[in-house]
Order: sequence, then structure tokens, then C-alpha cells
Amino acid sequence: MYDDAQNTAHPIYVPEGKSAAWHLTYSYYTGYANALTGSGTLTIVPRNSVSRVRIESGWNNFEGTIVHNTSLWLPLRGNMNAPKMTLQIADGSAAASSPGYTYTIGAVTGSGDLTNSACDYNSSSAVSGNVTWNLGNNLGKDFTFAGRINDNSATNYCTFNKVGSCTMTYTGPGMNITRAVNVNGGLVLDNASGADLGSGTLTLKSRCAALPLRLRAAAPCL
Repeated sequence: MYDDAQNTAHPIYVPEGKSAAWHLTYSYYTGYANALTGSGTLTIVPRNSVSRVRIESGWNNFEGTIVHNTSLWLPLRGNMNAPKMTLQIADGSAAASSPGYTYTIGAVTGSGDLTNSACDYNSSSAVSGNVTWNLGNNLGKDFTFAGRINDNSATNYCTFNKVGSCTMTYTGPGMNITRAVNVNGGLVLDNASGADLGSGTLTLKSRCAALPLRLRAAAPCL
């Protein structure tokens, strides 16, 4: 599907066992608020080379997998609560959000990145603030993430919260974040090569099992 219209909101349904590709527009300053449903696999292909389009909403009821595998950012700009969805990010790819938004995603896989873009995608102006990534689910769907969560700068940073009772196994090269890491349920497992979870404060919820965990610096652990 090639979606070249401005500011679309048409529904997208991907049935279980089916795959589709959604090619975003080349045009500047286009917003997508399409209601995405189903449990199939949708590959999203950004085509604007300077990230002047944005996905604003619509993923909350999707139970399938979104795939991003190009060198252009997957441009996110809007709070999302998709606890049954999987986001698969290929090596060399990044899902990049404007500052100020929160994303709850049931599982993130692949070796790409989750990033604070420092862009609002609706103009050429720079913006600043936090992006919160809540990763995990209560569906018993364990997952492995081999990428990174990245701050963009001292004023454009990320917070990472492991949520849900599932097991998230982290095997990536280390997270480039300086703010809070909160483990609110399940397990967060470091890999054998010693990858860390950044240099922010690590907080473990009472009775939460997490072994082993490393921070890049000697931040307090509660």
C-alpha cells in the first residue's frame, strides 16, 4: 500500500497469518492517525528522507507485529498504548519519537534502536524533552531485544520501564540512556558480554526478580 495522501486516517486491517507493507509519503508534514487492527505483520516503509512525516496514533488495538527495516527513522509522534503488539526493528533501523510522548509496547525485538528524535516532524524546529518507553506484557509472551534505547542529547533523553510479568532478555551492546530504568515486573537479563542498561538510576519493584543487571556507572540501586 502506497499512502501518498495528506494526513490520512483510513483504517488498516492485517489478518492473522497475513503480511502487508505500508509505504509512507515522500511529502513533508504529513500525519498518519490510522486505526490499525488485526494480528498479522505490517512492514512500515518511511520514504521522506528528512523525517518530515509522523505516525500520531492508531496502534492501540493492534495485536500483530510491526516491522521496520530501513535506514530512515520510523517517525513517531503521539502517545501509544499497545500492550499486545510486537515492534521488530532491524539492525541499522530506529523507531524515533518526538520528545514528550509515552509508548507502551508489548514486545520489542531485533537489533535496531528506540530513540528520542529531538524533532517534532511537523516543522523544522528542534524540540526538547523526554520519551518514555514501557516495554513488556502480561500475556506470557517473552521476548529478546538486541538493540539500544538512545538519548539524543542532555535535553532530549529517554526513560525505560520494563513492565508486565513476561521475561525480557536484553542481549544488546548497551543502552545509551542517562535517566531512570525501572523494572516493574518480570526479568531483565543481561547478556554474557556485559552489556549495560545505561548510567541512570535503576529501580527494582519489591519482589521483582532481575538477574543479573548492570549500569554503566555506579548509580544507586533501590
